[in-house]
Amino acid sequence: MASLRISLVIGLFFVVFVWGANAVVVKFIFQDMSAFTYVGLRYISLIPLTFLVVLCGGQSLKVRKETLGALCVAAFLGFGIPQILGYLGLANTTAFASSLFGATTPLATLAICAWRNYEVVSGARWMGALVCLIGLAIFEGALSGHMDFRLGDLLALASALLAGIYNVMVAKLVKDYHPVTLMFWVIFISSFMVIPMCAPSMAAQDWSRISTLDWILMGFSVIFPVLVAHPIWHWAIKHDGAGTTSLWALLCPLVAGGVAALWLDTPILPHELFGAIISLTGLALAQISWARIIAWRRARQITG
Repeated sequence: MASLRISLVIGLFFVVFVWGANAVVVKFIFQDMSAFTYVGLRYISLIPLTFLVVLCGGQSLKVRKETLGALCVAAFLGFGIPQILGYLGLANTTAFASSLFGATTPLATLAICAWRNYEVVSGARWMGALVCLIGLAIFEGALSGHMDFRLGDLLALASALLAGIYNVMVAKLVKDYHPVTLMFWVIFISSFMVIPMCAPSMAAQDWSRISTLDWILMGFSVIFPVLVAHPIWHWAIKHDGAGTTSLWALLCPLVAGGVAALWLDTPILPHELFGAIISLTGLALAQISWARIIAWRRARQITG
C-alpha cells in the first residue's frame, strides 16, 4: 500500500510538471510558429500516434451508435474549440496567466453538473468558486488600480469554461469506452473541424523559421502531455478518486509561472502572485467534498 502511495505521488508530480511546463514550451514555440499552425501540426501528429496506442493496447475502436451524439459534443464543443481558444489565448498572454485561467475548468464542470442536476453542489463549494473569481480579479489588477483583462486571458477563460463540457461528457462516455479509445475518437472527430481551420495558417507558415529546437519541443508537446501524462492521470483517478486527483492540477499554474520566469524571463508581479494564490485556494475549496469530510470525521469519532 505504501509503495502504491509513493508511485501515485511520483506519477502525479510528473503529470503536474509536464502539463505546467508544456504551457511554457508552447509559448517558446510560438516565437517561430503561429498558434493555428501549432494546433494543426499537433492534431496531424496525434491522430496516428493515438491510433497506434489503441492498437498496441488491444482496445476496440468500435463506436456505439447511441453514444455518437455525446461523442461529437465532447469532441467539438469540449475539446476541439477549447484547443483553438486555449492556444490562441496562450499566444496573447503569459504562460502563467494561461495556465491559471485554464485551471478554472473545474468551476465550469461544477456549474454544468448543478444545472443538469447531475450532483448536488453545496454552498461551501460555491463559496470556493467565488473566492476563485475574486482571486482572478486581483490577478488582473483589481487592487492595484489598473484592471486589464488581456485578450489572451479572456480566450483562456473561454477555453476553460468550454472544457467543462468535456469533463461532464467524458464522465458518461468512459463507461462505454476505454480511456485511450475515447481519446482517439475525440481527437479524430474534432480534427474534421480543427485541421481545416488551421490549414490556411499552415500554408502561410514560414517553415524556414522553425529551428531544430522547435521541432524537438514540438515532439515533447505532442507526446508527453497527451500520450504519457493522461494515462498516468487516469490511473491515479482509478486508485485515488477523481476529487483527490483533480486537486493536483492546481499546481500546474505554479509550475508554469516558475518555468516561465526561469526560462523566458517572464516577470510575475506581486498582485499577480497574490491573486493566483487566492484563486487556487478558491479552486481547492470548490473541489473539496465537505460532505465526505464530515462523514469521515463522524466515522472516526464512532470508531475512536
